[in-house]
Amino acid sequence: MPKTLLTFRDVSHRYEDEPWDVCHFSWKLAYGARVRVFASTQRQYEVLWRFFHRNLRPQSGVIEEIHPVLTASDEMITSRLNLDTSLYDSLQSRLFDERIWIGGRFRHIHNIMDHLQIPLVERRKPLRKLEPQLFQRCRSVFCMAARVKMLLGWDLFEKMDNVMIAEVQAWSENFSGALVVFGDDVTYPGPFDTTLTIQLDGTVDISA
Repeated sequence: MPKTLLTFRDVSHRYEDEPWDVCHFSWKLAYGARVRVFASTQRQYEVLWRFFHRNLRPQSGVIEEIHPVLTASDEMITSRLNLDTSLYDSLQSRLFDERIWIGGRFRHIHNIMDHLQIPLVERRKPLRKLEPQLFQRCRSVFCMAARVKMLLGWDLFEKMDNVMIAEVQAWSENFSGALVVFGDDVTYPGPFDTTLTIQLDGTVDISA
């Protein structure tokens, strides 16, 4: 049985007298899970996003974390980057691994850059000077190299070109942690083993 990362036990949340954002949600997130999240409203997305980050306490029920779970999101990783540094320099942080398990073997981060077709000269430029699509490819490098056990995905997975899709999919098939992708317009092809769909009344449909 896969080890459980988070357990949601009868979790409910709403703001004041507003409709329920999430209502009586019970579910377990395990290592190796690939999860897709759909919601009916933007606020529901935000509430569940914060639940996974563990920075919002539900009004009722409990979110159990037996052991600390290192968590990051594509949004968080990007916000912490110094855009005046290069891809090479940014990856020197202890937040990132130099070698990543992909396709049944460890591959150096430089090899992944090659597969993403990031030119050598661009790897040494300040991140803020990169073209938007090239910057997106660099973001995918940071996400794949992040030393986390749960990665939350948002806009990175809406803006992937075919080169990124191929590499991210190869990485995700070997990522030992949990990958949780939010949003409707996602180009990442999966496969997802679980889909969470939040209805307007806050109930959560769980499908495999």
